[in-house]
Amino acid sequence: MGQDGSKSKAADDAGGVGDDSGVSLWEGVPEPVLWLVQAQVRALLTNHSSALAHRPESLQTGGGDDSDDEMMSPRRAGELQMNEAALAHSALRDKTLAPRLQRALDKLVPAHLSEAAFWDNFFSHVDVIKVQIVTDYLTAQDTARAERMRKHEAWVQLFDAMEPEMRIDLRRAAERIAARQQPPPPSAVELQLGLDQHRSPCWRPDGEAWLEYVEDGPFEVLKVLKRTLERRGEYDALMGGTVPAKRVTGV
Repeated sequence: MGQDGSKSKAADDAGGVGDDSGVSLWEGVPEPVLWLVQAQVRALLTNHSSALAHRPESLQTGGGDDSDDEMMSPRRAGELQMNEAALAHSALRDKTLAPRLQRALDKLVPAHLSEAAFWDNFFSHVDVIKVQIVTDYLTAQDTARAERMRKHEAWVQLFDAMEPEMRIDLRRAAERIAARQQPPPPSAVELQLGLDQHRSPCWRPDGEAWLEYVEDGPFEVLKVLKRTLERRGEYDALMGGTVPAKRVTGV
């Protein structure tokens, strides 16, 4: 589409594909970070639309000259494939992007590159954004999961080291373990925002009743202990008053 405001050819090439086509620019993005991916793509279109004249790898290597054929798409003058046309049409119908995307099309096509090249570049930039954000999110999820597992293992070790009269009363044991928990130190971002280690509620024996259900509170500790004992086959015996022998943990 050019400066005359005519309709993008991608809309015609899509063969009437609409919102119900099942095609989405955001495919593969987890819901918790979808807003961040969308915000980054909007920022690209609003503040850096000229970057869409080039593929991301061209800009990353210090390129940006249209004469650098090695960094250009091999289909710059060709037609969009059917799936690409459908994806382009879906992007143009996305209310979060449409106005900015249309302005970028008007600015760059055909003055600087073909429409096929524009979409090829745009999809490549979006893919880079998606990969970066989703990878960071999944890495953070893995780190949090590993930390949670280490924490739960430490709770079980504390329970295993208790005296029989304490172990037979799971609720008391859970409260004792919960009372030993310390909130994690604030992150650098939280410190910049003026938050400290007291930002999250913590359970204490003399605290309010609802605090039993906060993170690392007795309710969560009790669930971990019950799940562990059931997996070991010790829960029914414990509830019947039989205390399993202490386990050697090496700690």
